[in-house]
Amino acid sequence: MEYDVFISCKSEDYPIAERLYRYLKDNGFYVFLSSMELRRLKESEYMDAISDALDSTYHLIVLGSSRENIMSKWVKFEWSTFLNEQLSGRKDGQIMTYVDGGLTIANLPIQLRHYESFTSQNYKGNILHYVETPAYLKRKEEAERQAKLEAEKARSLKEAEQDGPFQAQIDSLLKNVEELKAQLQSAPKADNVKYVVRLTGINGKKFQVLKVLVDSFGMGLKEGKQLVDNAPVDLPARLSLAQKDSVCQLIEMAGGTCEWRMVADESETFIVRLTDVRCDKLQLMKVLKDTLGMGLNETKNLIDNAPIDLPVRLSLADKESICQLIELVGGKCEARRVADVNETFIVRLTHVGSNKLQLIKSLQASLGVGLIEAKEIADSAPSDIPFKLSFDQKESLCWLIEEVGGAYEVRKAQ
Repeated sequence: MEYDVFISCKSEDYPIAERLYRYLKDNGFYVFLSSMELRRLKESEYMDAISDALDSTYHLIVLGSSRENIMSKWVKFEWSTFLNEQLSGRKDGQIMTYVDGGLTIANLPIQLRHYESFTSQNYKGNILHYVETPAYLKRKEEAERQAKLEAEKARSLKEAEQDGPFQAQIDSLLKNVEELKAQLQSAPKADNVKYVVRLTGINGKKFQVLKVLVDSFGMGLKEGKQLVDNAPVDLPARLSLAQKDSVCQLIEMAGGTCEWRMVADESETFIVRLTDVRCDKLQLMKVLKDTLGMGLNETKNLIDNAPIDLPVRLSLADKESICQLIELVGGKCEARRVADVNETFIVRLTHVGSNKLQLIKSLQASLGVGLIEAKEIADSAPSDIPFKLSFDQKESLCWLIEEVGGAYEVRKAQ
């Protein structure tokens, strides 16, 4: 994550720093303060995380209530590192100081005395202008634009609802809404067969469909609008057969279109593969650390070795949750169902690729057959490989075929 401001201080000054941290966060800034962002790290892990945050921050605020605190080991390391980056031209941001207690500007280290300084009495309002960054101004502009759009949408919806024929149509459509809401809330938990309804189109009936979603699922206007605006999109509930039929009927009565599918049994488990880490790696590390309960070094190794499978098997709900979090910080992943131990597969070799000799060697090593038998399999393509393979064997063989430029198809064995 790229930070607008890094607050550097000793642990004794955390109470003062946390007030400044919350003030800046409340005003829309991305702020790093170790007491808020990093917890229970070893010293080596702590230094790596601090270095990453310093590298990604735009401004630095050195905060202290005494000269001794500002000259302490970690604080001096932080402001000295930033100062060196600034002097070398690699940092465009500013260094600022925040003095409290008996500390004055005259007592600051000489390297920090000529920078802008604030106190607990004068920082509110005054400091905001100094910590603005290009990224912050862009976010602020986008937030103002979105707020304006929200206001316009709400006004348009209100005007539409005041239209007599429209309101009469909605009243007719929603006769069964309260019954549907009750079904959604009181569905029996023992029913393992569930459905997901996908809103595929609104056919110009945006307000009618929006009203159905808001009233049927008990969601807010903003959530409903996001679903309608992003159609085609899955609706956020797993439904019984009766609930699915009711929801689809209401959507179609409102003028929209939808489709449905069965979802996996809750007893199934999944493996998530981290496929792309070209994102904010500090945020991605925090997601993996918090969700998987891993150490900082373990999560860093995962990210450094991507694409890679995450080392846990997840339920359907956990899989969807962690994939959503990874995508929220800009990463990419894919999930696959963990096959039953008795499940077997047939791999069909459809194309040998341009390196037939290497393919033969790969088949020999993966299948444990002789050179002649491996050559016969390659020569007979396109054809089924004459073995039933476990899930792991299938994955390994398919990977080897891809590596040498070949192609394949997979199906479950009968």
